[in-house]
Amino acid sequence: MKYIICFILFLYIANANAADTCDIARHKAVSLNRIGNYIPQCDDDLTYVGKKYKHVQCHHSAYYCFCADTVTGAPTSENFQPKEKVEMEKFCSKKEKIINVLRKNN
Repeated sequence: MKYIICFILFLYIANANAADTCDIARHKAVSLNRIGNYIPQCDDDLTYVGKKYKHVQCHHSAYYCFCADTVTGAPTSENFQPKEKVEMEKFCSKKEKIINVLRKNN
């Protein structure tokens, strides 16, 4: 029983650290208070402790979007125009599923 509680606590802490990444990055970007600064978009999915990155990120001032890893926020695709965002949602979602499978296998 003691090991199960420790394992659950470990998973909670690991998930909290990964999930809070977007909140922290967003807060830092907003606090810079710079015109044209990229501000990460966080997912409001409450199944996680904290928030993860949305799988499509857009830099509105530079007028481009990209697929992003929902854990790290790192780009996983080439840039595309915001007008293509609707078509790219499915593409980015499929890409994210592949990344999650690879992450679980490593």
